[in-house]
Amino acid sequence: MAGSENYDDFIKAEVDKDFYYVVGLRRHFHKFPEIAKEEVQTQKKIEEELDKIGLAHRQIAGTGVYAEIKGTKPL
Repeated sequence: MAGSENYDDFIKAEVDKDFYYVVGLRRHFHKFPEIAKEEVQTQKKIEEELDKIGLAHRQIAGTGVYAEIKGTKPL
């Protein structure tokens, strides 16, 4: 990609592609609110979404979820 304008267009297209998916997730979480430290259904939904994309994860701190994305480039 040459120039920041092409990069900006690329980023916007990627965001637009997943916009309704992310809005749907937000609506799901707001439809089923849970009290802090009791987010059992939220944890379940996040794990389902991570499973869909094949990202390994584990439960932590009761209702938390930990997933690590490893890249090949240094920071």
